[in-house]
Amino acid sequence: MKGKILWLAPGFYIQNMDYVMTTWRKYFEEYTEWSITTNKEDVFDIVFFGSDSELDEELLNDDSIFKLLYFHGYPWFRLIPVKENAWWIEHYRKVLNLVRKCDMVLTNSIMTFYQLCDFGIPSQVCYLGVDNRLIDSVPEQEKEEQICACARLVPHKSCNVLIKAVSKLNRKIKVVIIGGGKEKERLVDLAKKLSVELEIKILNHYDKIKEFKKSLCVVAPSIYESFGLVPVEALCAGVPVIVVDMPISREVLKGDAVYFSNENDLVKILEDMIANPMPNKVHFVKSFYTLDNACKRLNIVFKAVIEKQKEK
Repeated sequence: MKGKILWLAPGFYIQNMDYVMTTWRKYFEEYTEWSITTNKEDVFDIVFFGSDSELDEELLNDDSIFKLLYFHGYPWFRLIPVKENAWWIEHYRKVLNLVRKCDMVLTNSIMTFYQLCDFGIPSQVCYLGVDNRLIDSVPEQEKEEQICACARLVPHKSCNVLIKAVSKLNRKIKVVIIGGGKEKERLVDLAKKLSVELEIKILNHYDKIKEFKKSLCVVAPSIYESFGLVPVEALCAGVPVIVVDMPISREVLKGDAVYFSNENDLVKILEDMIANPMPNKVHFVKSFYTLDNACKRLNIVFKAVIEKQKEK
């Protein structure tokens, strides 16, 4: 037995992160010899925090505990000092102050690594993974005339761009958006105005993958991500992915996705994809971002921590 980890790593404010981090924890306990607890009253060797709500000040102020934190990043626009962002500015100020009390910080991408560099906080990248077992358990689906997106319905996810692009296609294609949020009514009104068939729904993770596999492609029009789980899940499901061309997408997806820069660009890509369906291929994403490989990466970190503790 290597030791015991107090795992407090779900990121409360990050979409789907509780699911991802909880699944990662279960995989990790199965994959390695570590014993894991979520009970703060237990005896443990390392505490593994997530950013956001799981930053327990009492534990962070205990110098006898090795504190490891997984930082998920922060949207830059929430730090712009305008009235509606006041809560977020105070929230991230508190989070970053607490992060500084950790002995080691992991980030989910190089982009997030550089975010922390801006605040003088050292970290190292440890890429997470998606639930490949669940994805593989979903049978192949008969393709339907639909394009899928999965996102919180908020402005920076830019689902309106997808609806506008589909309205300009030479044939009628249904848009399915998996998610909820304050932009729902506005998106429904836009689709009606542009005569685009739109379905918005909230699904569990199994049914989400099923919907991906029914779709001609998955489009991720978001203008900000700190990692971007949806394109990774879709590629692992064998579905073509079209994403905004930004550094984080290039970092995570490499050459496995198709990139667009604006609405007209997206229209051309969609028309070409519909006329010439993209063949399935063995993706870098599918091999690198499995939870099995994510567990290997995290296990190396924990082993290094224990060795470091022995040297003291």
